[in-house]
Amino acid sequence: MEISVNGKKMFIGSPCCLDAILGNLGINNLTPSIAIAINGRIVFRRNWGQTPIVSGDQIEVIHAAQGG
Repeated sequence: MEISVNGKKMFIGSPCCLDAILGNLGINNLTPSIAIAINGRIVFRRNWGQTPIVSGDQIEVIHAAQGG
């Protein structure tokens, strides 16, 4: 099935949960200063393992940056 991660198409073989996709990107519950949105809706960290990913989902990984 096809999904999008930060605007880049990604193909995954079977239905899975958000935490599996993030794990492939090197992201886990301990990764600081990060937020995840699926189809424009923020997903809380505590829900990453229970959030199913379906074909066509658009996942955005948002890194907080300090600046000024």
